[in-house]
Amino acid sequence: VCRKYDLKWTLEGGSLLGAVRHGGFIPWDDDIDVVMPRKDYDKLVMVLPKELPQYYEMQTTQVTDGFYIPHVMIRDSRTTGIDPSHVENRKCFNMGIRVDILALDGMPKTSFVRNMIKYYILFINSAIPRTAWNNRASIARKLRFEVGKFMLAIFGKKGIYWLREFPLRMLPMEKYDWCGSLVARNFWHPHSVRRTEWFNEFVEAPFEYLTVPIPKEYDKILTQQFKDWRSPVKGGSYHGQLYFDVHKDYKTTLVEKFGYKYSDFR
Repeated sequence: VCRKYDLKWTLEGGSLLGAVRHGGFIPWDDDIDVVMPRKDYDKLVMVLPKELPQYYEMQTTQVTDGFYIPHVMIRDSRTTGIDPSHVENRKCFNMGIRVDILALDGMPKTSFVRNMIKYYILFINSAIPRTAWNNRASIARKLRFEVGKFMLAIFGKKGIYWLREFPLRMLPMEKYDWCGSLVARNFWHPHSVRRTEWFNEFVEAPFEYLTVPIPKEYDKILTQQFKDWRSPVKGGSYHGQLYFDVHKDYKTTLVEKFGYKYSDFR
């Protein structure tokens, strides 16, 4: 699809490390991470629904009920890749094995502007009412929940997510020396901010049975994020303990393993 529409994309994070060091997945990894310049990302979101095979589904906060993750996911409906926290909150969206796709935005030079945007996005993220709080929740969480309900009533779901990404669309990465996936909280960490020039040239790399684009400056990116990336050290999963099954669809797994009913998905 990206070749068809001339869209730039590359692997990121553990997937980039896996491609360079293992020729595919890191043995203990649990997803694929892709990044794209914001303009390419926005175009991909527009064209994907008509380009994907029937058994794939694109998830976004704007169109998927109960889905609050601030980037696009592509799910394989024929498989199972369940996050236990979604089961705890009785989510019913597609939980097939996924690819994460994140937009790259420019980083303003002045720390004051960066912090203004950062805390603006973090506030909206924290105010979105993902789940109802219980009596053990902190006062701050309860307050954010109430603020989230108010914002939802005023702006609607699509309006909230438009507000979250509005300032980022005014920060094209090509105009800044540094860039990152700013809508995701962990990407404000120094090890996740990249020099824009590192994405000027790409080379091909093996990834399992595919050949994929990676930045020519992959060594600088991996050194920044992982330091001594050539020496494998097993780490914990950012997503918790996911439940996988490549032979069974997620609906069947939720019914058989987690007490769902098929009527929950209608």
